[in-house]
Amino acid sequence: MNRLDGARAGRLGWDALDAALAEMRTCRSVRELADRACALAVVGCGADAVALGRVTDGVATGWTGVAP
Repeated sequence: MNRLDGARAGRLGWDALDAALAEMRTCRSVRELADRACALAVVGCGADAVALGRVTDGVATGWTGVAP
């Protein structure tokens, strides 16, 4: 990869992160944010997989997201 391609890939990564953060800002509740966080992290961060956990009414649950 040449320097120009690397810079372009870097910009695309930042654009994806910015889009995911903008989408997170539209969440109207903590529950909605928690429901969407993993999927947005996979896309926004360009990750291969994401794992989050949360506790609801004293019950711990996990969520795993994988890149499409």
